[in-house]
Amino acid sequence: MPTMSNMNKPELYELCKQLQDVIIKLQFDMNCMEEENKLVNQNSENLLKEMVEMKEENKKLKEDNIRLDELWEEEFESNKSKYLELKKLKKEYLEEISENLKHIEENNKLEEKLEDKTNRLTKLAQIHYEKYRDN
Repeated sequence: MPTMSNMNKPELYELCKQLQDVIIKLQFDMNCMEEENKLVNQNSENLLKEMVEMKEENKKLKEDNIRLDELWEEEFESNKSKYLELKKLKKEYLEEISENLKHIEENNKLEEKLEDKTNRLTKLAQIHYEKYRDN
């Protein structure tokens, strides 16, 4: 490879232009990755908010289920038809709780995927930064 001291001005100019093009591309790539990272972070925040809301809703549903159990005991003794109705409601609440738990598990998996993608983007940004810095 020729050294800068034995290169003529057109060769130096071409080399500088190529280097400038690489720097511009790296800056563009870094800007794109930064924007993607912002989107990933925003999505993570949104998912976390949804997960917290679902956990709160799940807690309320569990409390409702406990109250239903208490009512179930009282009403069973006083009226068989009320008992059957409450049993049906209890089943519906348990199904809702089960659905919410599934959503929470899905959100946890999505959060892990987002964290993995964020880590990969961070590593990619570091690689680009190191390439940029080395050049």
